Amino acid sequence: MWDPESVVNLTHKTHLFWRFIVLCILSGFLAERVASYSSLDFLMPPDWFAHGIGQTAQVIEPINVIISAQSNVNPFDILTELSWADCGVTMLQANVQPGQKNPVPQMIALRNGGCIELFFGGNHMRAWAQTQTNRGTAYFIAASMEHDCLSYVGSKVLQPLHCIDSNGFNAGRDGLTASQS
Repeated sequence: MWDPESVVNLTHKTHLFWRFIVLCILSGFLAERVASYSSLDFLMPPDWFAHGIGQTAQVIEPINVIISAQSNVNPFDILTELSWADCGVTMLQANVQPGQKNPVPQMIALRNGGCIELFFGGNHMRAWAQTQTNRGTAYFIAASMEHDCLSYVGSKVLQPLHCIDSNGFNAGRDGLTASQS
């Protein structure tokens, strides 16, 4: 005799089976896409954070902008033309090169609006290069928006510093990428 409940259970199991098959196929395509994207534009770095050195060892900033190794444009030339300037910032180090054991100091640090930002805060960025044999150079950037503040970094004396704004890493990234477009 025909049992409607068994048909519903069979239909449900068949539906789950096909959903599983589709998910497996999609995940295969997505994995292939990520692998080809990564190998052409940049390689996954060992660490996604920049770290302070010496007295600023507790400072950690996320790497939140990547410029593809396929880019033919030097982003730092464009930024300096748009009033970004190298004004000296606290040195951070990062490890963005696969196979590299030790982090390296930033290659460049720029402030939007020039050195006046040293007194008022604003948008700044630091960058590290990831060189790829026969593929160009990808740039990993830690960008943030900051304001003047007082802090006890590395000493018992209150010092004038720059502190990251609330949502400052997103705002810094957005400000940097907006100035590139």
